[in-house]
Amino acid sequence: ITIDQDGIIQYCNPTFLQATGWDEESILHTNWNNYLVDQNEAHVYHVLKKQGFIDKLKRKFLSKEGLHRSFKFNVVIHH
Repeated sequence: ITIDQDGIIQYCNPTFLQATGWDEESILHTNWNNYLVDQNEAHVYHVLKKQGFIDKLKRKFLSKEGLHRSFKFNVVIHH
């Protein structure tokens, strides 16, 4: 997943899309908080702004069907 400094999704890979049931047109250019089960991500943004990336972040996302899906992934700020 690539997000910008405001948490807007700029890219997500096909595996994420397949596992969540979302399609690229629906998820791109929306805030990733819309899909997180725990939306309290202030600390993540702080680390992202300081480092520019987070390696192996684990989070639960809502699938299109409303189910919780756990992912471990890298997050990179897209400038």
